Amino acid sequence: MEHEFLTINEVADLLRVSESTIRSYIRNGQLPCLKLGKGRSAAVRIRRSDIDALVSRKGDDDNEDDSPGQ
Repeated sequence: MEHEFLTINEVADLLRVSESTIRSYIRNGQLPCLKLGKGRSAAVRIRRSDIDALVSRKGDDDNEDDSPGQ
């Protein structure tokens, strides 16, 4: 199975959000990532499939706000 990996910058551009938003999603466990190396200088890569899952979950969260009776 082939995976497409993106950098934090590429994900931020794709989703049209800031890099700090992507880092927050990673820190909060909302977006899994691979860290290559150790410490603050580790390279971070994110699977495209995990980005798609995040977008799907966020879309579902938005739809719950539109439910009747609220």
